[in-house]
Amino acid sequence: MTSGQRTLAPQDRVMFTHLLASSPPREGKAAAAATTASLVFHGILIALAVVATYAGIQKATEEEKTEDVTFIKIEDQPPPPPPPPPEVKPPEAKVEPKGFKTLAAPEVVPVEIPPPDTMATNEADFSGEGVEGGTADGEEVSAEQTFLQGQVSVLPKMIKIVKPMYPEFLKKMEIEGTVVIQAVIKADGKVEEVDPPIKVIKKLHPQLDDAAVNALKQSEFSPALYGSRPVRVIMQIPYTFKFK
Repeated sequence: MTSGQRTLAPQDRVMFTHLLASSPPREGKAAAAATTASLVFHGILIALAVVATYAGIQKATEEEKTEDVTFIKIEDQPPPPPPPPPEVKPPEAKVEPKGFKTLAAPEVVPVEIPPPDTMATNEADFSGEGVEGGTADGEEVSAEQTFLQGQVSVLPKMIKIVKPMYPEFLKKMEIEGTVVIQAVIKADGKVEEVDPPIKVIKKLHPQLDDAAVNALKQSEFSPALYGSRPVRVIMQIPYTFKFK
């Protein structure tokens, strides 16, 4: 230390140091104020930039949502025509069932018994006199009279059976069926060949028809009976041919 300098006491040195520490120079405060102002300014700029960006995004979003709407005028259309009336089917014709008509009960039931019809009977039929084998009129049955199958009491039966010939070539052709012959069986059981002649009423094949007629001529029958008397009767005799 030089002679011209003053030496500070220890207490003065402490006080001086304290003053230096608590009172910073003015240049430091100005720098701090400038820094703060810069921060505030830049913060404002950032905020404005954020607001502008958000506004631009919102505007773009609204533009995207906006759509062109075209209005179309719909003209009034006439109402549809009414539906057609339902088709009416005509009533079905009533079909009467075929067959015998059922008898209906009379509306008025008679209480009195009508007198007998004397024209419905022949008094001569109740004379009590007659001839064996005769008719109700008292006439005797002729041996030459020919009866139908439904008029005789007993039909004739074939007692001598002759089978017709069945040609082999017709069997190989598999021709089969029934031949029906109409003939008169006489009172003695034989077949009448002349008056009336034998007649084929259901034909099958010419050779089979002839075979059936020849077999019938050789056959014999028991006589038909009218009461207890043998009579002539006209009959239909079938002959069946089978190739198996």
